[in-house]
Amino acid sequence: MKLLILRFMFMAFFIFVPLKAWTVETFGPTGNLIYDTTFNALFKKQHNLEPWVKEYLQTQNGVSGGSETRMIGGKIYELYTVCKPHYCSGNVIFVFFESGGAHAWALLINDNDVLRFFGNPDVEMQSALKGETNFVLTESYAKKAVLKILKDPDSVTFGELSQATNTGACLTVNTRNSFGGYTEKQQVILVRMGSIWIVSGEMLVDISHELCLKGLINIKINENNGGRLH
Repeated sequence: MKLLILRFMFMAFFIFVPLKAWTVETFGPTGNLIYDTTFNALFKKQHNLEPWVKEYLQTQNGVSGGSETRMIGGKIYELYTVCKPHYCSGNVIFVFFESGGAHAWALLINDNDVLRFFGNPDVEMQSALKGETNFVLTESYAKKAVLKILKDPDSVTFGELSQATNTGACLTVNTRNSFGGYTEKQQVILVRMGSIWIVSGEMLVDISHELCLKGLINIKINENNGGRLH
């Protein structure tokens, strides 16, 4: 009788304890368990990781870009990026996934210098990863692009710069308006045309930095889906 009761209690425990309590959450840039598990495996047993990378792997505190595709050696790979929060420009992880997400290779850059590779990429993959750094928007370049078109460049103060995708970025600015007062923190959207970054459309956009980034990522996802909204 006691054995029967113990069995019942044991079964009830597994029935009523949520499954989530028995799973370890895996953080990564894709939102896909297979891909993100592969992403995390790249950094296991790696020493001297940048502090922001360690934090991202534990809490997902970072800015993740949407998926893009690249052709490397006749094969299609999926590219994702992750960057350091509040210091996004020049502090980036570029990661290529094989279709299906079973294998991945990554490059970490710090202040636009190649820091280290992960996943033991061959020469061709290293070259492809390094090539992605050409699309990184530096803070100094972004500021110069904005200063060129401001009516009162001496009045501006800059805030956070984040690159949402390889072709879009948001820069927070506070500058004097035509009435002599200062604007609240607003966003300048920069887009890449070929190898040049330019200020896009309306000079100042009255939205938060987070909404600016989400908007650019959603636009990129829509483009990758052939203009189909989901």
